[in-house]
Amino acid sequence: MKTPVEVLLDTLEWTPLPGYHTFPDTGEDLPFATHKGIVKIGSAELVVYQLNTGQRVIDEASLIEFFGVKGVAYKAAITQFRLDGGK
Repeated sequence: MKTPVEVLLDTLEWTPLPGYHTFPDTGEDLPFATHKGIVKIGSAELVVYQLNTGQRVIDEASLIEFFGVKGVAYKAAITQFRLDGGK
């Protein structure tokens, strides 16, 4: 059974990203974005990407803007997030 978020993401209009199919094969299994979509929540918009693995992720800058973290606070929050290993 799909989660409500998965159902929402399934309804988006996904736009293929130009050139995604021309990425060189590096021999590594690194995921990359193939499509872009927009989730509208009220008057806000979140940019989301679909990866070549099928996984969907929220754009970092879009998410920060959604929660209203800006300027120095944004930089501090992102730096701490990365130092904590993304937790």
